[in-house]
Amino acid sequence: MVDLAQQDLKTNERDVYERILREDGPNREILVQLAISYACGGKIKLAFEAYVSANAYKSVNLSDIQHLVKALIRCVKDKKKRDSRPDTYDLFRCGQCLSLYENPVTVACGHTYCKNCLPKDELQKCIKCNRPFNMQKLSMSTNILLSSLIKKCFPGSAEIVKLKENAHGYFTAKEYKKALDTYICARKEAPNDYWIASNLSIINMKLGHFNKALEHADTTIKLCPDCSNGYYRKALALVELARLEEAVKVLLDCLTLTPEKKVAMDLLAEILLKMLVPLHDQQRGLKSVLLPYFGDVRESDGGNTCETLTESCGNKLLDDQGASEKKTDVSDLEETGEKSNHSSSSSDPSDDNQFHLTKEDFECAICMRFLLEPVTTPCGHTYCRECLNRCLDHQNVCPLCKQSLVEYLADHCHAITHATNSIMKFYLPKECLKSEQQYETEQLNGQIPIFESTVAYPQIRCPLHVFEPRYKLMIRQCMELGTRQFGMCIPIKNGQDFASIGCMLKILDVHYFTDGRALVETVGGRRFKVLEKGNKDGYSTAKVEFIADTTVHQDGVPALKKMNEETYTAVKNWYEKLVGPPRDRIDQHAGPMPPLEDFDCNSVDGQTWSWWFIRVMPIEPRAQQTLLGKVNGEW
Repeated sequence: MVDLAQQDLKTNERDVYERILREDGPNREILVQLAISYACGGKIKLAFEAYVSANAYKSVNLSDIQHLVKALIRCVKDKKKRDSRPDTYDLFRCGQCLSLYENPVTVACGHTYCKNCLPKDELQKCIKCNRPFNMQKLSMSTNILLSSLIKKCFPGSAEIVKLKENAHGYFTAKEYKKALDTYICARKEAPNDYWIASNLSIINMKLGHFNKALEHADTTIKLCPDCSNGYYRKALALVELARLEEAVKVLLDCLTLTPEKKVAMDLLAEILLKMLVPLHDQQRGLKSVLLPYFGDVRESDGGNTCETLTESCGNKLLDDQGASEKKTDVSDLEETGEKSNHSSSSSDPSDDNQFHLTKEDFECAICMRFLLEPVTTPCGHTYCRECLNRCLDHQNVCPLCKQSLVEYLADHCHAITHATNSIMKFYLPKECLKSEQQYETEQLNGQIPIFESTVAYPQIRCPLHVFEPRYKLMIRQCMELGTRQFGMCIPIKNGQDFASIGCMLKILDVHYFTDGRALVETVGGRRFKVLEKGNKDGYSTAKVEFIADTTVHQDGVPALKKMNEETYTAVKNWYEKLVGPPRDRIDQHAGPMPPLEDFDCNSVDGQTWSWWFIRVMPIEPRAQQTLLGKVNGEW
């Protein structure tokens, strides 16, 4: 609705400006406002013609032309659809720099980046899932499993990284010839590394080799068509070669990928501003470039925000307009060097297991099986999520290096490491499926888990403080499997066994403490009788039969209904007379007295208020458990 309102407003503005021009004649300011109005409305052709007319009276400034730039970006995004890469292209690549992982670090949300690509500010958000994380709390330990996979799949990556570091050092020291020679050596080792090609384009620009810079920029685009840097470098080279029309097209491609790349927007604005000069050949050239985008275009929102690289080379266009030459300072060079300090694959990972990965490469150090839902600890070790959680139930340290995992445990996210999981599923899909099926078979064995503690009742809340490792594991498994239910029975024989009558509990909410303890809010469900007892992962299990009240014959309903109302009234009178601590304790542990329900002769568990009354009665748990097994109010 807001977009429609804005469009109506712009339409009204255009009508006003057009009427003023018809009545008062041409006016530079009105023509500029009309051009801006056309640009905001997506009318590229009319906007361009209005800018040209305004420029004939007095030069249009950069701030005015920015509206045309933004309109073109929106238009290109609507009309151009780039083929997406297969998912396997990113399996071994950092989500920030799109290069092969170098010292990969996995953050709390499960996404992985090169260590140098992680931001240095304290509070940051993941660029993939937008989840916040704290850099001060983030251990910068390398993901050991991913690092070993990269060394196995790309054995020459370390040598290439060293060459890039040397080349960056030369570049920072402005020894461009040495930097060029070093990058050429690196390219021989990794001909498909697009960052090497990109940096070769920068160096050739600095040396004044514009044709070579253009050639390397084209190579960058070919190797990584989704990286905007290649398009920007190509545009810089085209400007130096005075091929402005081509530069406009390339910059539009660049801004389609990164709409907020300011250096590209500024360069495009400079070119368009220069081309507004009323020279017929220039206008004809620019119109041929913009011809596919002339016409009405619907408004669209901005796109993704990628990194903005703050580099620029001397540019003749700015010199011609009397602007001061842009120069690259040391800090910009360091950023460029840092970004280029990554190696890229010379092979396409989408081929069938060309790296000969085996299930032994993805073995959990705890269960010694193929990884299932791999998670990476802050210290860099990778385990099955369930295996790690079981270890943390007993001790808050890494099973291998013994580093404290207190903060990791307090986060309670334990997100799957997406990079490792994706590599496993792509190269070893059969092993992944086998591992999942084995886990499901072990979990779904036809028995319910049993919590041995107190007496629970149907529809009555039962808060639990869970601190034993076996029950922390049980609660987590109930949550992960989606059942969110378990049985509650009282222990007998000094805790060596449990009662044969119990009640199901449904988990409503779980609140974890930093040390792994949990407060579990539950409510009672069906009653049951134990038929067969078992054990799993340290806690008891049981095969059960549910208990249900028998259907009451219609002749006996009136008498039962009357007795139910009379008893409820008596209990309510007793409850309302309670004051002070006794009433407070009852409300805190069992909740207030439930209201009287409509009498249902087909109910399987009877009236909720009756179970509440048994819950608050000062009688032994063994007697309460006996009443739990009765049917039709026999008690």
